[in-house]
Amino acid sequence: MSKPAARRLAIPSAATAVEREVRDSILNQPFGAGTVADLNLPADFVRRCADRVIIASFNERHRIVVGDAPPRQPPPPPPPTTPQSASTVRLIDGETMRDRRWAPLPPQATDILRGFKFPDDGTPVPLTPPGESAPYELRRASALIARTLAKSGLAATALEAAAVLRPFIRASPEHTLESLLHQAGLPIDLLAMLELEGPEGFPRGGCVNWLSVRLIGASPLPTARLRTALAAARLDFRPTLDSFRATDDAGCEPPLLVRLQLTRADDWLGVGDGGSLDIARQVAQLLPTVPIVLTARQDHAPLIARHAAAWSADRSRTAPITLITESVTVSEWAQDNARAGTVLRAGVRLPAAILPRYASRAEELAAFVPGDSALAASLRAAGIHVARSPLHMQGGNTIVVNDVSLGKRILLLGEAEVYRNVALGLTEPQAIDALRVELGADIAVVLPAASYHIDYEVFCVTSQTTGGITAFVGESAPAERAIVEAGILALTHAGKLDAAHQDRLLSAIKSDPPELPAVVGLLDTLGRDLLSRGGFPIELAQTMDGHTPGESAVGNFLVFLDALDSLAARAGLAEVDTLPGHLAAALIARKRAEADRIAIRHRLESLGWKVQPVPSYTSGPRGVCPLNAVNAGELAIIPTSGGFFSPIAEPAQSAISGSDRSIRLIQTAESQRRNGSLRCAMAVFC
Repeated sequence: MSKPAARRLAIPSAATAVEREVRDSILNQPFGAGTVADLNLPADFVRRCADRVIIASFNERHRIVVGDAPPRQPPPPPPPTTPQSASTVRLIDGETMRDRRWAPLPPQATDILRGFKFPDDGTPVPLTPPGESAPYELRRASALIARTLAKSGLAATALEAAAVLRPFIRASPEHTLESLLHQAGLPIDLLAMLELEGPEGFPRGGCVNWLSVRLIGASPLPTARLRTALAAARLDFRPTLDSFRATDDAGCEPPLLVRLQLTRADDWLGVGDGGSLDIARQVAQLLPTVPIVLTARQDHAPLIARHAAAWSADRSRTAPITLITESVTVSEWAQDNARAGTVLRAGVRLPAAILPRYASRAEELAAFVPGDSALAASLRAAGIHVARSPLHMQGGNTIVVNDVSLGKRILLLGEAEVYRNVALGLTEPQAIDALRVELGADIAVVLPAASYHIDYEVFCVTSQTTGGITAFVGESAPAERAIVEAGILALTHAGKLDAAHQDRLLSAIKSDPPELPAVVGLLDTLGRDLLSRGGFPIELAQTMDGHTPGESAVGNFLVFLDALDSLAARAGLAEVDTLPGHLAAALIARKRAEADRIAIRHRLESLGWKVQPVPSYTSGPRGVCPLNAVNAGELAIIPTSGGFFSPIAEPAQSAISGSDRSIRLIQTAESQRRNGSLRCAMAVFC
């Protein structure tokens, strides 16, 4: 008997209009000399990006809290360092190691050449497309590269750009084809990896010379003939860092080093808030025998050094803490700008990192983040072997699993990393294989972008007894119910609901699917408290204060609202024709994300792994996600929001401990409100 056909989701026309507007806005974003539309992104991927934008914009307009919260009281600074504790903190001045020929750093930007690669040696390199004062042929070649590189590929685009540049080179022979292609934005480092077999071909590294002779030389060949020949060229990608092996994210090897980046020198709300400093404090306490490398801006360094010394003051911490001070601003997300791992030197595995082409943000494009890009020299000074890849990669979208039963290292890839490198002129198979080779894996498996990064969706654990792999994946429904239930109980406690109403609501949300009238009724009840400014009053948000150190009642309330909207989508509100377009589009986007999570689950099951769902509410800055976790030796370290939503981590904790791992929790609420969590912030080298 055939399976029944899946019921197609009805999409109101008002929601369709919102979706079209957001999609078009994404595709029309400028990127270098072109737009995102030039990147040849698959429609399903653009839809996933658009869905996240729709949900975020709806939240920013309609799910906000207004009013004055009590002023933040800065926590007291740590006590002065003592001679004993100060000896455990080593300072490295990253600024003294940077070659300043390319200074100051440009701002974060998308107006950059497609082929730009951060120059670790400080050598000035072209960053933005040629301006009006540049030769006409160079400007035309740059525009051509931006428009066609992702669609036509590296070799064909190089040929067409060379043909455009030919008149200028003949008139100005002091300019080489290679330098002009570089200025026009072609990734010449990847072009050098092409090879063409046969007597009329070229070896690896010979493509530009081959083009110069056959297209610009004294006896040029027809472009069509050269295009046919280049179609057979293959990419010979080799590891940038010899013997590099990315950290096995599912393994139990003892960590050699942990790296974090701090964005401030004090806690945002206080100890326990889960911000960057608080995560570092907890890691230092949890892993007292593991060296830690911290990176922070120079003006934050003196106070951070005092904090770090205080973490070691009781002498339980025996491993050193290294603090790298930088003149540049760094983000919290150490996972994304340097993929941690090891290299083999004289038979010993040593800490190493592969840096992306440049540190980037966003998913439909690769926006240049200068501060996070500029850390190579100081990481070397901290004892980390470093090399910069010609590939784009954000570490949160790469998970490596050493499958002992298969004898293979599996690379799980978020699909955005594939398309980021297709934008450099690689085909999808070339991009996937190049990332596999670069990170030291045997097999690569691409997962759909249900979240911004796949480390929000899956956490893998290797059994210490059997060697089997368990992939823990998020199950939204029970997490939504737990969040909404906690909010309902808090509203009753604050007198916003009576006991009978509470009981009806709790019964309704536990139905499968939830009872739509009850969910809509709760939204209406909350809506009565909306102020004229369109936000919920601070007094309502404060009903959800868990009264634990560092906790944010407003943050808890926003998570509750988000989970309530997801519950409404699950109950069928998304298919009501009379809904406003923005609300309908946001609800439909939530339902589609659930379908993407099911696709991830099926893909992991196809690897022969045990796939175990655990409650996890994956909703970016308004989520409670215990899966953004790390393995460190025999420990599985799980993020938790603590306080009001602490029960959400308990099922994950129980499930993962059942896979013979020891479990520890780390508070990360403030980091998650900034669209990250534990693995995003904590790079483990092993």
